[in-house]
Amino acid sequence: MSSSYEVLVIGGGPIGAATAREAARAGARVGLIERRANIANPAACAGLVSPRTLETLGASPRCVLRTIHALNAISPNGTVLSLRSANPKAVVVDRSALEQDLLEQAAAAGVAVHRNVTATAVTPGAVTLDHGGAEDVVAAAVVVGADGPRSSVARWLGLSPAPQVLPAAQAVVACDGSSAEDTVTVFVGASYTPGFFAWSVPAEPGHCRVGLATTDESGPVPFLTRLLSSHYPGHRVVGYTHGSIPIGAAPRIANGAGILVGDAAGHVKPLSGGGLYFGALCARIVGSAAAIAARTGDTRTLRSCEADCDKAIGEEIRFGRFARSVLIRLPDTRVDDLFRVLNRSHVLDVLADNADIDYPSRLLQEIGRKPRVWARLLPLVSLLDPTSKS
Repeated sequence: MSSSYEVLVIGGGPIGAATAREAARAGARVGLIERRANIANPAACAGLVSPRTLETLGASPRCVLRTIHALNAISPNGTVLSLRSANPKAVVVDRSALEQDLLEQAAAAGVAVHRNVTATAVTPGAVTLDHGGAEDVVAAAVVVGADGPRSSVARWLGLSPAPQVLPAAQAVVACDGSSAEDTVTVFVGASYTPGFFAWSVPAEPGHCRVGLATTDESGPVPFLTRLLSSHYPGHRVVGYTHGSIPIGAAPRIANGAGILVGDAAGHVKPLSGGGLYFGALCARIVGSAAAIAARTGDTRTLRSCEADCDKAIGEEIRFGRFARSVLIRLPDTRVDDLFRVLNRSHVLDVLADNADIDYPSRLLQEIGRKPRVWARLLPLVSLLDPTSKS
């Protein structure tokens, strides 16, 4: 291992690898630290992303397992909203293959990738590492924290973590052809999981990923167990994974010593918990800025990243945070009523054609241009008001 790097990225997930690659392409001498010896078992991740996410990451289409055209949303009383589009709305990726692809791209760009190495401390200009019980101190002009929602790098740099982190759990279930290959199912309402939603995503042949996150203090496992028992009785569970979802961007992501990106920075969609697209956009910004800051010594470049990342994703994060704050306060009976209002063919057609998992705010803009649709949706105004008795 080199004794010094201009940019040292801590965390070898997709966003860390993409950031390191971009920094290397910008001319920096880059190292990447990943504590896992292999990436065969990534944390709980549904792997559902928009087609544009792969393009933004620069990932190979070989990572794609499924193409998604449809969504079934299920309310607490069992009402189903079925949306189907002729155009692909999402793809399901093999997360391990995605990580491997991006790590290989980083290495090809000149990044020194170090696996089975753990960062244990960050001080100005230096990172302490543990590899196989041996301690090493590596000089680093700029440190990039891509080490997840409970970022140690954020703490070591004196930066603020994401404001809220939800625990998540996911099961891989042998579905044996009982679920549609191009359809995602979501379960909405506190009876499924308080504070978030549950999902079922078709994955490898004959398998689906069933998971959820929650704000409940008992954690996600009891709710996942109940969901599996009620909706997947008799289906074999192949395995479980656990993870965390940050909700909302961190107040500060950079100072003179380093910068955060991806889940560590809260670059995540508050409504869905998906972080790969927002993280990919910010990986480009952060990687380039880290290289410039390291090579010029001008740390103002890092601080300007906060504004640049906010320009790229901040508006959508704020919309998602507001929308989520409204939705999680609705009792299940109100959720059922909301589904009843939406369950009209011409409304569902508009939703299916215009829904965008990366930019949900655009759907409202499109509805606003269709008087026949928004007139039908006027009852939602009172339904979404938690103080309303209607």
